[in-house]
Amino acid sequence: MFWGVLPHFAEDEHYKYKAINAKAETVDKLPTFHQPFLHKRCFIPATGFYEPDKIHFLKSPFLWHYFQMKDHSIFAFAGLYDVWKDKKNRKIKI
Repeated sequence: MFWGVLPHFAEDEHYKYKAINAKAETVDKLPTFHQPFLHKRCFIPATGFYEPDKIHFLKSPFLWHYFQMKDHSIFAFAGLYDVWKDKKNRKIKI
């Protein structure tokens, strides 16, 4: 499983501008997200997630904040997925 969208126009799976977050304001307009937004939506189950310290812009994972539900229950993120094909017609699910 890969995290991030590999755009349909990418030359190969090493495309360096993979998108990892879609913004609600532009998800239906940007070429990277347009088709997945219309046809390939999903839920991503999680028990928590990390966010960096935005005040100090620290990059160390030890200084990130972990968020979870008070009762430690599972929740879900809204997600998009797609299937990217290389020139040999090999599929990579993203």
